[in-house]
This record gives sequence, structure tokens and C-alpha cells, in this order.
Amino acid sequence: MRHRTLVADRWVASSPTQNDVILSSWLWGFTMSLAVFSFSKGFKQTYRSWSRSHKITAYIAMIWLVWIAGIIVSITCWLFIMDRVPPSIWYFIGMLIMWTIMIQGLTQILANRISLILYNPDKARRLKLGVALVIGVINVSVFIVWIPARLQISDAWIKANNIWDRLEKCIFLIVDTLLNFYFMRLVKRKLIANGLHKYNRVYQFNGMLVCVSIAIDIAIIGLMSLPDDAVYIQAHALGYMLKLNIEMNLADLIGKVVKRRGQDSATFSDVRTWPPSPTREALKRELQQTLRRVRRPVCSHIRGGRPHSGDDQGRVPEGEVDPEKGVSGPVLSKAPCCRRRDLGINSANSV
Repeated sequence: MRHRTLVADRWVASSPTQNDVILSSWLWGFTMSLAVFSFSKGFKQTYRSWSRSHKITAYIAMIWLVWIAGIIVSITCWLFIMDRVPPSIWYFIGMLIMWTIMIQGLTQILANRISLILYNPDKARRLKLGVALVIGVINVSVFIVWIPARLQISDAWIKANNIWDRLEKCIFLIVDTLLNFYFMRLVKRKLIANGLHKYNRVYQFNGMLVCVSIAIDIAIIGLMSLPDDAVYIQAHALGYMLKLNIEMNLADLIGKVVKRRGQDSATFSDVRTWPPSPTREALKRELQQTLRRVRRPVCSHIRGGRPHSGDDQGRVPEGEVDPEKGVSGPVLSKAPCCRRRDLGINSANSV
């Protein structure tokens, strides 16, 4: 018998069935295949980001941390099922650390995506901090309950873990779903509602991805009913690697939509004709410039003879309304040049 570090003498190893071994091998194979595609996309995004800013951004750091953690969990868990890695407290702690990196990284990537549209740095920081605290509480609670249960210290810990493990997965499912719906609400309210109809593609695509994300979490919860719980641990690596790939593809889609101008009627079928997506920093600047265009005053009086942004009647061009007020249709400007025109004063004849 192999040496088992800090494992109770009453510890009983679960004997994986042939079906468990086959399922675990399939999960491991799919995870490795998906990791190759994720690596390719992550490398391209990293190269574009480094070429532009010559620094590692938070987004780039998070995608690689999640990717590395997923690879480690997938390989070590498969070796554990194959009885190549002995049970020990260090193995279980290592699994939890990798799981914490994956879940924190994915939620922060999602919060970072939302911050692109919030147009409020303070609110974005509060959102990221709030998400990190909520997920952090879950992480700490799992460390407290899951490790004693895996070490089989007592039946009470095992029963508590059977309940809490499913409950915390449901909490993560709720947090992930709420963040995605919040992002969709911001896209519809701040962009689409103000005439930027090209973002309908982002809204629709994100809606489909929400369904996929929910299905992944439900599948992970369902696999917890298997006799060998090591199989569902390995399912985390596949599920979270898939979520990472979804986030990177959505980031590329947002970048392509932001860079695509004057073709609001385009559909997903012509996605190959879209220009290359910008880096994360360029995407943030492009999107914030778009928001400034829909938030700026309708008519600005600028020295030097530069034209104002309203038309000859002082009305708002389509799509240039305040997203906070949600105004649509012609709106009269309150800028001085437009007020003079509304009063019938010819600025060219006035002194």
C-alpha cells in the first residue's frame, strides 16, 4: 500500500468501475483537445496584447492561470483514478487551489467583460471586488468542509460535504447566470436601445452562451452522483476549460463588432469577413468611445468654426441620445448655438 499523508486510518479507497475509467478517459481526452484550441486562441490574444502594450494585462494573466489550472486538474485527477497518485492531504489541497484559481479567474473575466460597458470605473471596481468576495467565501467554505470529507475524518464531515458541495455549485451557477444576464441587460439598455443595433449579435450570442454555461454547471452537479467522486472532479477541468474558451470567443466577437462600422444589418453568417478583433485594451477604448458618442451633448459649441453634432434644426442624430435616460427620436439640444437658431437669430448677422 502506498504511503498516505495525513489520511485517516479508516480511509477507504473508492474502486472505480470500468465505466468510471472509460468516462474519466473520455473527459481527459476532451479536456486536452479543448486545451489545444484554447491555447491557440490565448496565444493569439496574448501576442496582440503584448505587441500593443508590451505588458501582461489582468485579462491575459487570468486566461492563462485558468488554462494552466485546468490542465493540472485534468492530468492529476486522471492519474489519481488510475492509482498513479496516492491520496494525501497535499493532493486534495492542490486540487482545491487549482479549483479556486479556475472559479475566481472565470468570474473575474466575466466581471471584466461587464466593466467594459459600465462606463463607471468605481462601479466596475465594486463589481469585481464584490464578485471576488462572494466567490472567496465559497472557496474558504469548501476548504473547511471538502478536505476533511475527502480525508474521511468522520461520517459527519462526509454528510456535510455531500450537502454543501451541491449547494455551492448551485450558488456558483446563480452568480454566473446573474452576471451574464447583467451583461446582456447593459448591452441592450446602453447600446442597442440607443441605435447601435450591431450589438444585437453580441446580445444574441451571449444568450446562447448562457444556456451552454448553465448546462455545463448542471452536468457537473449531476456527475456528483457517481460512485467515484474523482470523476466529477475531473469534469470540472473540462467544464471550466469550455467556459474559458467561450469567454475568449465572446471577447473576439465583441472586438469584431466594435470595429465593424456601418454594417448593422450583418449577420453571423458573414463573420469570416469581419476585421480582426482588437486587443483587450483597444477593445475597451473603442467601446468607451462608442459610449461617449451616445452620451455626449447633442450640439457642442466649439471655437474655431468646427461643426456641432446636431443637424440644422438642432435635433439629435440617430443613436446620439443619453443611454441613462433612454430617450429615442428627435430631441432638441440645449446648446447655445441651437437655442439662438430656435429663436430665429442668424448667428452670421449677429455681433
